[in-house]
Amino acid sequence: MNAEVNYTLVSIPAVDRDLNASLSYYISSSLIHRVGSNESMGSLLPSPFSINSRGEIRTQVLVGEFRRDWFRLEVMARENTAPFREAHTQVEVRNIVSEQIEA
Repeated sequence: MNAEVNYTLVSIPAVDRDLNASLSYYISSSLIHRVGSNESMGSLLPSPFSINSRGEIRTQVLVGEFRRDWFRLEVMARENTAPFREAHTQVEVRNIVSEQIEA
């Protein structure tokens, strides 16, 4: 992936059906992994990704610099008013270089 900084990778909108509902999104961890491994090498701080108020995950750095590593992002959507419910999901971001793509 040669995505530029602030490139939108994916949108993961949540829906709150309460009246006057609003949500905030957070990336609680950005775990980095080596290709072929499910074992995390740790969480990167600050995260190379951000999430905006519409649930769009964007790059904060040139992700291509991580070569063949991949990321597992822990993402949370949370109500801004009581009862402050939360929903969690994981997003995998894989860095694919042209040599990995078969013709």
